[in-house]
Amino acid sequence: MIILFLWDGNELKFEIVMAKKNKNRILEMRFCDHILVGILLVLCVVLILVPEHSKQDGNKTKKVRALITEVDNKLVEVYGIVEQGDQAVTLKILEGPYAGKILSTYNTLLGDPEFDWLYKPDEKALVSLTKTKNGKLFPELLGPYRLRIAGYLTLLFFLLLIVVAGRVGVKAILSFIFAILVIWKALIPLCLAGYNPIPLSLGIVAIITGAITMLVGGVTRKGITAYLGSLLGLITTCILAMLFAPGFYLIGTTRPFAKSLLFANPQLDLYSFFIAGMFIASSGAVMDLAMDIAAAMQEIKRHQPDITRQQLFFSGMRLGQVVVGTMTTTLLMAYSGGYMMMMMHFMSQGISVSVMINSAFFSSEILYTLVGSFGLITVAPFSALVGAFIFSLPERNSIQNN
Repeated sequence: MIILFLWDGNELKFEIVMAKKNKNRILEMRFCDHILVGILLVLCVVLILVPEHSKQDGNKTKKVRALITEVDNKLVEVYGIVEQGDQAVTLKILEGPYAGKILSTYNTLLGDPEFDWLYKPDEKALVSLTKTKNGKLFPELLGPYRLRIAGYLTLLFFLLLIVVAGRVGVKAILSFIFAILVIWKALIPLCLAGYNPIPLSLGIVAIITGAITMLVGGVTRKGITAYLGSLLGLITTCILAMLFAPGFYLIGTTRPFAKSLLFANPQLDLYSFFIAGMFIASSGAVMDLAMDIAAAMQEIKRHQPDITRQQLFFSGMRLGQVVVGTMTTTLLMAYSGGYMMMMMHFMSQGISVSVMINSAFFSSEILYTLVGSFGLITVAPFSALVGAFIFSLPERNSIQNN
C-alpha cells in the first residue's frame, strides 16, 4: 500500500492512518472474540463438572461394553411381528475392571418393537454391571452398543464443519457443545425440580442464542442485530403459543415419552413443557434467519455508507421476504419428517382428513409447525428494524461495524 501511493504524500499519509485504524479494529474484535470463547470454555467445563440428575447410585453400577457370545431363543414366542419372552444371553465383558469375564443374563422381550431388541451372536451391547452383597455380578442389557458409531459420526461432523467454515466452524462447535450442556445440565434438571418450564426455557434459549450469535457473528453490530432479532422472534413465538394452545385442548401427552414422564413424576406440568417445546424447537431456524438478515444488512451498509435508516430497513425487509418463504417450508419439512409415520397410520386405516386433523396427535403437530412459522415470519421485520437502527448509529458511539 505504501509503494502504491508513494507518488502522493497526502494520500499516503491518509492510507497509513486508515491501515493502523483497521489493524486496531481487527485486534479489538479478535480480543473480544477470545474473551467470549474463553468465557464459554470455562462455562462448558463447569457444566461438565455439574453432577447429572439421576435417581440411581452411580457408584454401585458400571456401564461397560460387552460382546454377545451365545444366545438361546427357546423361551421367545413370536406373535405376528412382535416377540415376547426371555432370551438367554451369554456375554463377555470387553472393558473395565471386569474385562474378559463371562456372564449370563436374560433379555426380556415385552412385545414392543420400540424398546425390544433380539440379540445375535457377535453383536456388542451396552451392559450395566451391579455388584450384589454376596460379591456376584449382575449384568443388565441396555441395548446394542451405539456409542462408538455415534462418536465417529459426531467427529466427522465436527471435522467437516472445520474444513468448510474454518475458524467460524471451531466457534460453531463450541456453541454446539455449550447448547447441549446447558440443556442437559441446567434446563432439564431445573424443569424436573419443579421450576416453571416456560420462563425457564425462554431464559435458557436466550442465553444459548446469545452465545451462538455472538460466537458466529462476533461481538459486533451484526451479532447484536441477529441476537435481538432472534430474541424478539422467540418471545413472539412464546406469546402466540400461550394464546393459541388452549384452543387446541391439548395437555401435552402427545409428545414422545410424555406419559412415561408423567407416571414417574406426577407433579410435573406437561402442558407448560408442551408450550416451552414450541419456541425451543423453532429457535434454531429463527436464529438462522436473523443472522442471514443481519449479515446482508451489514454488507449493504458497508458498500453504501450513506444509505438512510429507512432505506436500510426496507432493504432488510426485502431480504427477509426472500428468506422467509424457504425457511417456513424448511420448518414444515423438519416437523413433517417426525410425524410421517403417524400420517401413514391414519391413511392406512382409512381415516378421513377432517378426523385426522382434529386428532390430538395431529393437532399438536399443526400447532408446533404454525406457531414456529409465526416466529420465523416475525423475526424478519424485527431483525430489519433492529439492524436499521444499529447499523445507522455513528461508529464512534457504537459497537464496531465489522
